[in-house]
Amino acid sequence: MIVLSKLKINFEGLGEILVEIYPDKEYIVNRLFSKTPLELLAKLWGGEIYMELPEVARVVCRDRKEYVEIGDVAYSPSFRSICIYFNTTPRTYYGDKIRAEEHVEVFGKVIKGLELLSRVKPGCKVRIEYFKG
Repeated sequence: MIVLSKLKINFEGLGEILVEIYPDKEYIVNRLFSKTPLELLAKLWGGEIYMELPEVARVVCRDRKEYVEIGDVAYSPSFRSICIYFNTTPRTYYGDKIRAEEHVEVFGKVIKGLELLSRVKPGCKVRIEYFKG
């Protein structure tokens, strides 16, 4: 039985989400979250919550995408941010798929708590913990 790595992301006063990491993306997560827990602040861009990382080890993105799905969790290299998608973004055109602000590396999927993301406000304190599989 394969046990997948997970991120537990707590939004202060709202609850937590659980993110399952794709096995072929462990190399990214290991570099981004080698020092957890991380205490960050949430920012919003339409239906995207993003959190700027204080310092980031060099991460090689191998499969960046412009289009994402609800529940995707990704790394944005230009903005050094973790992005969580729960709805459309300002770059999503009518009838289009969800478009990220830039091409991002999707590394996981929200498997618990997706419904609370629509209640997150800018400046919300966020705590991220990484649990290796």
